[in-house]
Amino acid sequence: MLTLPQLTAIRQEDPFLAEALSSVQDALNNLSDKLGLDSSPAPQSAAVQQNFPAPRPPSSLFVIAQPAGTGKIYCAVIGPSPDADNSIQYSIEYSPEEVFETSTPLLLGIQGFATLLLGNGMAYWRARARFPESAWSPYTYFGTQANPAGV
Repeated sequence: MLTLPQLTAIRQEDPFLAEALSSVQDALNNLSDKLGLDSSPAPQSAAVQQNFPAPRPPSSLFVIAQPAGTGKIYCAVIGPSPDADNSIQYSIEYSPEEVFETSTPLLLGIQGFATLLLGNGMAYWRARARFPESAWSPYTYFGTQANPAGV
Protein backbone atom coordinates (compact mmCIF):
# COMPACT_ATOMS: atom_id res chain seq x y z
CA MET A 1 0.00 0.00 0.00
CA LEU A 2 1.31 3.38 -1.03
CA THR A 3 1.35 6.00 1.75
CA LEU A 4 2.57 9.52 1.13
CA PRO A 5 4.14 10.56 4.46
CA GLN A 6 4.23 14.28 3.55
CA LEU A 7 0.48 14.46 2.91
CA THR A 8 -0.34 15.84 6.39
CA ALA A 9 2.20 18.65 6.06
CA ILE A 10 1.03 19.43 2.52
CA ARG A 11 -2.60 19.57 3.73
CA GLN A 12 -1.68 22.45 6.08
CA GLU A 13 0.08 24.42 3.33
CA ASP A 14 -2.13 23.65 0.31
CA PRO A 15 -5.40 21.76 0.93
CA PHE A 16 -6.21 21.56 -2.82
CA LEU A 17 -2.88 19.92 -3.65
CA ALA A 18 -3.29 17.56 -0.67
CA GLU A 19 -6.75 16.55 -1.92
CA ALA A 20 -5.37 15.85 -5.42
CA LEU A 21 -2.45 13.81 -4.05
CA SER A 22 -4.80 11.90 -1.77
CA SER A 23 -6.99 11.02 -4.78
CA VAL A 24 -3.95 9.80 -6.74
CA GLN A 25 -2.77 7.75 -3.75
CA ASP A 26 -6.23 6.13 -3.38
CA ALA A 27 -6.46 5.38 -7.11
CA LEU A 28 -3.00 3.74 -7.14
CA ASN A 29 -3.85 1.66 -4.09
CA ASN A 30 -7.18 0.55 -5.61
CA LEU A 31 -5.50 -0.39 -8.89
CA SER A 32 -2.72 -2.31 -7.16
CA ASP A 33 -5.32 -4.24 -5.13
CA LYS A 34 -7.17 -5.21 -8.31
CA LEU A 35 -3.95 -6.31 -10.04
CA GLY A 36 -2.52 -8.02 -6.98
CA LEU A 37 0.58 -5.81 -6.94
CA ASP A 38 2.28 -3.86 -4.21
CA SER A 39 2.14 -0.14 -5.09
CA SER A 40 4.66 0.91 -2.44
CA PRO A 41 8.15 1.72 -3.70
CA ALA A 42 10.62 -1.14 -3.56
CA PRO A 43 13.17 -0.84 -0.76
CA GLN A 44 16.53 0.46 -1.91
CA SER A 45 18.95 -2.34 -1.20
CA ALA A 46 21.62 -4.34 -2.98
CA ALA A 47 19.17 -7.20 -3.57
CA VAL A 48 16.81 -6.66 -6.48
CA GLN A 49 13.24 -7.52 -5.64
CA GLN A 50 11.00 -8.94 -8.32
CA ASN A 51 7.64 -7.13 -8.24
CA PHE A 52 5.93 -8.80 -11.21
CA PRO A 53 5.25 -12.43 -12.02
CA ALA A 54 7.38 -14.06 -14.68
CA PRO A 55 5.98 -14.38 -18.17
CA ARG A 56 5.17 -17.75 -19.63
CA PRO A 57 8.19 -19.47 -21.22
CA PRO A 58 9.09 -18.79 -24.85
CA SER A 59 6.75 -20.65 -27.19
CA SER A 60 9.62 -22.32 -29.08
CA LEU A 61 13.36 -22.48 -29.63
CA PHE A 62 14.90 -23.41 -32.97
CA VAL A 63 18.66 -23.80 -33.52
CA ILE A 64 20.64 -24.67 -36.65
CA ALA A 65 24.38 -24.81 -37.29
CA GLN A 66 26.56 -24.48 -40.39
CA PRO A 67 30.27 -25.36 -40.63
CA ALA A 68 32.53 -22.32 -40.68
CA GLY A 69 36.28 -22.86 -40.82
CA THR A 70 37.35 -24.46 -37.54
CA GLY A 71 33.95 -24.11 -35.90
CA LYS A 72 30.23 -23.75 -36.49
CA ILE A 73 27.97 -20.75 -36.89
CA TYR A 74 24.88 -21.29 -34.77
CA CYS A 75 21.64 -19.43 -35.41
CA ALA A 76 19.07 -19.58 -32.62
CA VAL A 77 15.55 -18.17 -32.87
CA ILE A 78 13.26 -17.85 -29.86
CA GLY A 79 9.50 -17.93 -30.38
CA PRO A 80 7.89 -15.17 -28.30
CA SER A 81 6.25 -15.94 -25.00
CA PRO A 82 2.45 -16.15 -25.31
CA ASP A 83 2.04 -13.05 -23.12
CA ALA A 84 4.97 -11.17 -24.67
CA ASP A 85 4.96 -7.46 -25.30
CA ASN A 86 7.71 -5.22 -26.64
CA SER A 87 9.42 -5.02 -23.23
CA ILE A 88 10.03 -8.74 -22.76
CA GLN A 89 13.68 -9.74 -22.49
CA TYR A 90 15.24 -13.04 -23.54
CA SER A 91 18.20 -15.10 -22.44
CA ILE A 92 19.65 -18.13 -24.19
CA GLU A 93 22.09 -20.72 -22.85
CA TYR A 94 24.23 -23.26 -24.60
CA SER A 95 26.09 -26.17 -23.05
CA PRO A 96 28.29 -29.04 -24.20
CA GLU A 97 26.23 -31.27 -21.83
CA GLU A 98 22.56 -32.26 -21.94
CA VAL A 99 22.22 -31.49 -18.19
CA PHE A 100 23.49 -27.88 -18.50
CA GLU A 101 25.91 -28.19 -15.57
CA THR A 102 28.44 -26.09 -17.49
CA SER A 103 26.48 -23.65 -19.59
CA THR A 104 27.08 -20.21 -21.04
CA PRO A 105 24.19 -17.75 -20.68
CA LEU A 106 23.74 -14.89 -23.13
CA LEU A 107 21.40 -11.99 -22.44
CA LEU A 108 19.71 -11.02 -25.68
CA GLY A 109 17.59 -8.13 -24.43
CA ILE A 110 14.45 -7.74 -26.52
CA GLN A 111 15.98 -9.61 -29.49
CA GLY A 112 14.61 -13.10 -29.94
CA PHE A 113 17.58 -14.41 -31.88
CA ALA A 114 21.34 -14.97 -31.67
CA THR A 115 24.11 -15.84 -34.12
CA LEU A 116 27.28 -17.30 -32.62
CA LEU A 117 30.54 -18.76 -33.86
CA LEU A 118 31.53 -21.66 -31.59
CA GLY A 119 33.72 -24.74 -31.77
CA ASN A 120 32.89 -27.93 -33.65
CA GLY A 121 31.51 -29.85 -30.65
CA MET A 122 27.87 -30.65 -29.89
CA ALA A 123 25.88 -27.89 -28.19
CA TYR A 124 22.55 -28.07 -26.33
CA TRP A 125 20.31 -25.03 -26.07
CA ARG A 126 17.59 -23.52 -23.89
CA ALA A 127 15.95 -20.10 -23.59
CA ARG A 128 13.86 -18.15 -21.09
CA ALA A 129 12.09 -14.79 -20.82
CA ARG A 130 11.34 -12.06 -18.31
CA PHE A 131 9.74 -8.68 -18.04
CA PRO A 132 12.14 -5.89 -16.96
CA GLU A 133 11.14 -6.22 -13.28
CA SER A 134 10.10 -9.88 -13.09
CA ALA A 135 11.73 -13.18 -12.34
CA TRP A 136 12.80 -15.42 -15.24
CA SER A 137 10.30 -17.79 -16.81
CA PRO A 138 10.93 -21.54 -16.90
CA TYR A 139 13.20 -22.69 -19.72
CA THR A 140 12.16 -23.73 -23.20
CA TYR A 141 14.54 -26.35 -24.61
CA PHE A 142 15.60 -27.13 -28.14
CA GLY A 143 14.18 -30.62 -28.03
CA THR A 144 12.66 -31.24 -24.60
CA GLN A 145 13.87 -30.78 -21.04
CA ALA A 146 14.07 -34.56 -20.61
CA ASN A 147 15.74 -35.03 -24.00
CA PRO A 148 17.46 -31.86 -25.31
CA ALA A 149 18.43 -32.03 -28.97
CA GLY A 150 22.09 -31.43 -29.67
CA VAL A 151 23.23 -29.35 -32.62
